[in-house]
Amino acid sequence: MEAAHELAATLMQRPRAALALGKALYYRQLEAPLAQAYDDATRTIAGNLGMEVAREGIDAFLEKRAPRWKP
Repeated sequence: MEAAHELAATLMQRPRAALALGKALYYRQLEAPLAQAYDDATRTIAGNLGMEVAREGIDAFLEKRAPRWKP
């Protein structure tokens, strides 16, 4: 139960939009053939890089600081 609470706390610190896109990708891939799943993941990840939350995450990583997500 403690591990579940830690995971929930970690996820709550992540941007909702990014989590929603990842969750949607996961469910689309469940029944997809492998090549299609990889293509979908590639398009989704590339598209996500254009999002403001992705830029903030990358900037924070490069600047060795915690990300400052906007609500």
